[in-house]
Amino acid sequence: MPGDALDASALATGDGWSKAVLSGLADWDGHAASANLLLRHLTVAADGRPTATWLRRAGQLAAEPGARRLLRLLIEAVAAADADLTPHPYVSYPVGRLLVSPHSGDVLRAACWAASTVEDSWVVPALREAALRTIKVTEKGGTVESVKVPNAGIHSLGVIASTEAIASLQALQRGTRHSGYRARIGNALAAAAASAGLSPSQLAERVVPDAGLDTGSRRPRHRQPAADPGGSGDRTNLPA
Repeated sequence: MPGDALDASALATGDGWSKAVLSGLADWDGHAASANLLLRHLTVAADGRPTATWLRRAGQLAAEPGARRLLRLLIEAVAAADADLTPHPYVSYPVGRLLVSPHSGDVLRAACWAASTVEDSWVVPALREAALRTIKVTEKGGTVESVKVPNAGIHSLGVIASTEAIASLQALQRGTRHSGYRARIGNALAAAAASAGLSPSQLAERVVPDAGLDTGSRRPRHRQPAADPGGSGDRTNLPA
């Protein structure tokens, strides 16, 4: 592809998320080369959990304005998308409202992982809303054919571990009765607490309730990726 053309071939069609993303890319201008590199990187993420090497490269790519702009679009499109009517292979009419297909889920999961390397103020709200939408999607109408997206959003919020990120995890946990999601959120909170040298209860006491998020506490920090449990990087940003 030419350096100034965005290659969206990695994005599947047929679900609401990809439709929203492609609509947002329709007027793309400039910085396409870095966006293309990031999009290709998202497609080669390992299954399960990101490796430290993959995260390091994602952070390098996301340092470029075009790549960061694409990353934001990919994640914020979750909350903005309408579930798309999906045709069934054996009948002539749509049978479901699909928000995120399995292929789209792979790309979007990787985007959520990559966002944990970005310091911008949009990251935590975007991850929170993406996780919330995909956890609660049946209440809004639609289907997410994978738990990869909410799980990745939860994971990245735990990696970021700022006051705002922790409050977001707590709000997500209060907002769902799904035992699997509640357990995963609990694990993310416990990991964030451990990296700060706190117990989960101590961590909870230090976080402002979600109605009054201390958003100003998100400041530059050096985080060790959660995929590298042997690291000693400071991933937290909690008040003393």
